[in-house]
Amino acid sequence: MTDEKPATPAPEPTSASVPRTPKQLQELVAARPDGWELLLFAGVLMQGKNDLDLRWRDHQLRLPSADYHRLEEDEVAGYLGAAFGRLGWTLAPIERVFAAQEDAFGKPGEPGDAALIQHFAGWIIEVFRRLLDWAGTVRSAGVPEEFELAVELSSQAADFPLERIRSFIDETVDAVDQLPAKLAMPENGREPIELRLTLTLEADDKLMGAAVDELRRVLGQESDG
Repeated sequence: MTDEKPATPAPEPTSASVPRTPKQLQELVAARPDGWELLLFAGVLMQGKNDLDLRWRDHQLRLPSADYHRLEEDEVAGYLGAAFGRLGWTLAPIERVFAAQEDAFGKPGEPGDAALIQHFAGWIIEVFRRLLDWAGTVRSAGVPEEFELAVELSSQAADFPLERIRSFIDETVDAVDQLPAKLAMPENGREPIELRLTLTLEADDKLMGAAVDELRRVLGQESDG
């Protein structure tokens, strides 16, 4: 009698795909087929984006999302200055979250951590939600008519990072959707599977500058440009 164990059969090609529902997410984490880490990441992103579809529609329609608050003429400049500060604060976490992605996915040859993968994807969705909140809150201010354009231009500074997040999610889901078919191919007959996860977010400086110029115009101040 020997201590030899029977050879482990090669895994069957997975039929997994990006999970479209919370139940499918749970089933994926339980089964953990080849490539499950990226499938989980893409699934959390896609479901999070879908959950915010109506909030995105509000943004497209330029609707307010916070309680109405009235600003007097001498309060508008300070209000918009504070809003731009909050915008930078909202965008800042993305760099740190992406810098720590190896903790979530694991080093080459090591399995990922399901909780950290969901945390990683969840933070991308959280920044997306906060950007929607930020723009809707800026638009919730009631200002004298001559300041309305400056406020609207300010709220549009979130458009560029919002679009970048939506594009990142769509591109990631499209790429990961192709993963199961690639994994089903014989390893010696397929190209290396790589997916670079990068996302850089910046406010729209051009719109911010236009908002400041408009504010100065209304206040009778000369523009720096």
